[in-house]
Amino acid sequence: MLVGAAGFAFLVLLLLLAERLGSRLWYGGADSALFHCRACDLRYPLGELADQQTRVCPRGHLVDAVPRGFPAGTVAIGACVGFIGGVVALVLCGLAPTP
Repeated sequence: MLVGAAGFAFLVLLLLLAERLGSRLWYGGADSALFHCRACDLRYPLGELADQQTRVCPRGHLVDAVPRGFPAGTVAIGACVGFIGGVVALVLCGLAPTP
């Protein structure tokens, strides 16, 4: 049962890593998906900017990337890696039964 739970944790780990790497694909390689225009006091997605290279809003103001906070996915990835490592250590030491 412990090995099965580790297999499930591995699948969850793959899902979390795919989500993390896929977000870079959807953001177009940018660090953020949203950009804030101080003059307009509005947030724009990357696709709505007038010029995506210089990052200018539709009214012609320069925009700043909205900083992203600490993602909970990082904690979940660490928990999955720690659980899988613990299961591997228990199985290698012979403390956990194997199927």
